[in-house]
Amino acid sequence: SGEASVEIGSFGTASGRLSFGYRDADGEVAATLSRVQTDGFSALEVETAGDSDSFSETGLSLSMRRNLSDSVTLGLTGFYTDSSSEFDDDFNQLSIGQLDLTRTGVRAFAEVSGDSIEHEFGLSYFENDRNDVFSAFANSFIGERLKAESLGTTDVSGSVTLAFGADWTEETSTLDGDASDASNGAVFGEVLYAMSDATDVTLGVRYDAYSDFDDQVTGRFAIAHRGAGALTYKASFGNGYRAPSLYERFSIFAPAGGLEPEESRSADIGIEADFDRARYSATLFYTEIDNLIAFSGGGYNQVPGTTISQGVELAADWSFGAADVFANYTYTDAGSDTGRLSRVPRHDVSIGVSGALSDSLTAAVDVRSVNDTVNFGTPLDDYTVANLTLTQVLSDNREAYLRIENIFDEDYETVPGYNTPGLSVFVGLRASF
Repeated sequence: SGEASVEIGSFGTASGRLSFGYRDADGEVAATLSRVQTDGFSALEVETAGDSDSFSETGLSLSMRRNLSDSVTLGLTGFYTDSSSEFDDDFNQLSIGQLDLTRTGVRAFAEVSGDSIEHEFGLSYFENDRNDVFSAFANSFIGERLKAESLGTTDVSGSVTLAFGADWTEETSTLDGDASDASNGAVFGEVLYAMSDATDVTLGVRYDAYSDFDDQVTGRFAIAHRGAGALTYKASFGNGYRAPSLYERFSIFAPAGGLEPEESRSADIGIEADFDRARYSATLFYTEIDNLIAFSGGGYNQVPGTTISQGVELAADWSFGAADVFANYTYTDAGSDTGRLSRVPRHDVSIGVSGALSDSLTAAVDVRSVNDTVNFGTPLDDYTVANLTLTQVLSDNREAYLRIENIFDEDYETVPGYNTPGLSVFVGLRASF
């Protein structure tokens, strides 16, 4: 089988994608080749004549699986991308900047089915090679990650399922020839317990041993109860831990006194109602983070005190036969001792409708409105953006589409002084065989 697609549109944008796949009783293989390029537009609010920030990328991915027997499967996946992007210097507001980036990843795995335990073993490697051509700081950054992992699952009884495993990760980075590295190993387990036909409980625990930081234990508890009628009740709570990345610790933007790991606690509680033609959900969430790492004042720093993010998410979907409608709303109150978190809107609402206009023509419209956002204490303007997609079926395996983004050409900013795209139009063709 295969798939192919091409698209052209605003800002001199053109892209293409070609995929092939083959499968039989003994395994499968698939490959995808893609290319995208665009002249772009100036990211600066005050545009310099002829200043368009272009982007281009070529990508290749490959995956394969082979069944050696009824109980053993071997596989390999990999990808490679090569891209170049122009950007505007955010320190001096200059129309100068070019980032050349290649990414390479590969993963080999084995799946082994035993009488009572399913195992998966994996080994992966990832490299990120970035060159900031005109940077006044570090020009070359090479990041590498090597990871080995093992995961097993087994049914302990008719009501209890156990997942368990271990992983080991080593990361290295080289900034203009200066090398640094860090590693951590972990073991983890998760128990899924069906207390009854209506109630499920999940308990997970993970132990991490870090090369440069203290060992940590994190965990999560979740419960779901299917009540009377269409109602389901859910709740979870847990804690988290994030060590600072090598770039945060050793780049030119690292603080002189170093960084501490982030530590978090989170909880949520929600209810869902699922009917034949409608679905509703509401969730209350709460997260607090100590030692939050943020970029401010020209470098990485830790936000003083505890950063708290709390709010509510509401969602609804309706089906009216020929049309489907959705609506989502999120209220978020996020801040710390120093004030509100930057670029986190208090109100974020999306609505949309999709459906058939004829036997071969479908349409989808969505609208997003973002309100009450600040950037380091300075209020940002609210904005509303609408998008439209029309899809015309040409045959059983071909379709053409028209996508219009920012229909009403809304002029808005998510970061002060930097543009977002205005009215944009794209047309494309997709085919399969």
